[in-house]
Amino acid sequence: MDLVQYKTIVSALKNPLKRAELDFVVESAEVFERYSKVLQKSVPLIHVLYESLEDLTGLLMRRAFKPETILRISSIEDVSNLLPIDKVTAEQLQKRSGNSLI
Repeated sequence: MDLVQYKTIVSALKNPLKRAELDFVVESAEVFERYSKVLQKSVPLIHVLYESLEDLTGLLMRRAFKPETILRISSIEDVSNLLPIDKVTAEQLQKRSGNSLI
């Protein structure tokens, strides 16, 4: 890897916003993998699809939205519903979500 690419990666990892985005993507990938293992089978699973998607949506929302806004949320585009960036880290995401799904 050349020096320019290395510096670009280091710079991105030092940026708290980029770091939070990366943590979110990595954590979300693990969640999607768990759901994929459950839902991608050769037998019909329509009877578990709704509940699984509802759980997945709730889990992802709990990672990015303030807990009190999830129950009354009318718009995911309203930035006042989002957690402050310093609260969006992999460790805090795991604590909030509980990783209790599936």
